[in-house]
Amino acid sequence: LGQVVVGLGLMFGNGAASYLSRLLGRGDKDTANKVASTALYSSLLIGAIIILFSTIFLKPILTMLGATETIMPYALTYSRIYILSCVFNVFNVTMNNIVSSEGAAKTTMCALLLGAVLNIGLDPLFIYTFNIGVAGAAIAGAAIATAISQLVSTLVYLTYILRKRSAFSFSLKAFSPNGQMMVEILKIGVPTLVFQLLTSLSIALINRAASDYGDSVIAGMGAVTRITSMGTLVVFGFLKGFQPIA
Repeated sequence: LGQVVVGLGLMFGNGAASYLSRLLGRGDKDTANKVASTALYSSLLIGAIIILFSTIFLKPILTMLGATETIMPYALTYSRIYILSCVFNVFNVTMNNIVSSEGAAKTTMCALLLGAVLNIGLDPLFIYTFNIGVAGAAIAGAAIATAISQLVSTLVYLTYILRKRSAFSFSLKAFSPNGQMMVEILKIGVPTLVFQLLTSLSIALINRAASDYGDSVIAGMGAVTRITSMGTLVVFGFLKGFQPIA
């Protein structure tokens, strides 16, 4: 579910980033503002629809993704909180790409790093300190810690926008999706979304296959997936740095 939500943010954010960099390069600031606003508000709108859909059909979705009967109560507890907070994640991922397109990599790094470090610090605090010995409450605490971390990253981006440090101005008046604009955004964004969806599908299939061998194997595969993603993320980092320059 997280991969799908991130994919939506990437579809509009990464799709718009390429277009925005080219618009800034040719000095077309007005169109750039329209594209940035359209990408941001479109991602939030579609993200909200997906979040609502996921909340309504949460248990069938988790079953499809490979949650076993023993894992299901904890998955439901975590997911209900996490999915609602995903609206911040959609905003963060979209803004991450938009801000990177104008070359403000330090702002993006600060927002992501602050959220990640805060999550690492809050997780043990909520799990071990506030909910000692209560598994369900500990899971809820972990979800709340993640939500708070995402909210903090959102506040970093909002501060960046409100202080007018961005090369773009975001407003509902500038929200003006048209055929040419959406084609420019989606021709880059859709392949990115498909990549994220296939990644989510592969994880779901692995979890379903691992479920026959017990919950500990599913947990082990989760750890392995995160370790192997480190190499991929290094490559993504170089690509994100190269894109606005190109």
